[in-house]
Amino acid sequence: MNDPRSLPGFDPTLYPQCDHADPPTDASAITARKLEFLAAYYELNCSYCALMSLRAEGLPPQEERTALLAIERALLARDALEDKYAPYGVVATPDFENGLVKNISFVQPPGPVVRSSLSMFFAVPPQPGPPA
Repeated sequence: MNDPRSLPGFDPTLYPQCDHADPPTDASAITARKLEFLAAYYELNCSYCALMSLRAEGLPPQEERTALLAIERALLARDALEDKYAPYGVVATPDFENGLVKNISFVQPPGPVVRSSLSMFFAVPPQPGPPA
């Protein structure tokens, strides 16, 4: 996901904070993950504002379909990020205010996470039947 801060029309009021501060600027993998989540929630905030704008205009509910689909796409993108980074122990928790995400708090392990595809299988012996 691209960083929306460099795009024309960027609205900084809709860009969430990162752990109650400005986004980090270093080039680490952890920062890259955080920026992906911030971009996803920025898109969600933009989509929500578009829906609220339509509702403020008093348009019929049928006119909301495009805005609702944009919210759904933003939620699916956010869910994909959660699925992508869950094996690494990254958890992003949004803080909402008036329907908008204002901050994202991150929890992640301090060191590298070892991923494994190791699976264990074992057989359970059948239980003997009741005494005859």
